[in-house]
Amino acid sequence: MYHQLINRKFLAKAIRYQEPFIYANNLLPALLTQYNELSNLATGVEIRVTPFLEHAKFTTKAVQVAANIEAFGKHTKSYLDMYAKVLKKKLAANIRIWAPSDTRSKSICKGQYQLRKVASPMQFDGVQVRREDDSARWAVVDGKNIVCLTTNDYKATEKQIPGAAVCLENAAVYNTFRTAASNLEACNI
Repeated sequence: MYHQLINRKFLAKAIRYQEPFIYANNLLPALLTQYNELSNLATGVEIRVTPFLEHAKFTTKAVQVAANIEAFGKHTKSYLDMYAKVLKKKLAANIRIWAPSDTRSKSICKGQYQLRKVASPMQFDGVQVRREDDSARWAVVDGKNIVCLTTNDYKATEKQIPGAAVCLENAAVYNTFRTAASNLEACNI
């Protein structure tokens, strides 16, 4: 129970950075009193001071399938790109992304770590998928067995939009997404 409450605290804080509007909740008043972050999330307390980026890390407790999970939440005021400024830098790795994008947002091959857009259409588990027909947003973190599911597109305007990414470390999931992300767009030079 303690482990679940600690995870709720971190998740509540990360979700708050997306600036959600909560219409109703069924959380017990005692729980809200005990866990300030849950209370702030449930009552809509705004984030007014830095940091405007939240990062939480935890491990599931299942014996058979323990998994490392990282959650990132970015606030409107952070003015950060979820992929280039948050995931690529925080995870310190090359990433491949699949998300709706604009013509200004290209693959980036300069610097220590690359950000590469997956070419459309792609093959996912034998099914051809076109970016414009898909609402999924995800990133594969090269060499770390990590896949991140995100809420942000890869567009310049997304810097001004709150967002989140939940990253799962799992070799089987990673290999499925890595295979789908094998055809990459050319680098922006």
